[in-house]
Amino acid sequence: MQNCASKNNLQFLNQHTKVDSNGIVRITQQQ
Repeated sequence: MQNCASKNNLQFLNQHTKVDSNGIVRITQQQ
């Protein structure tokens, strides 16, 4: 169960975050 949740969190981060040119991770809200 915990494994599944962390997998989903990684997928969410991959889809909804972006590292800008300063190396800062920003959340991209695209709906």
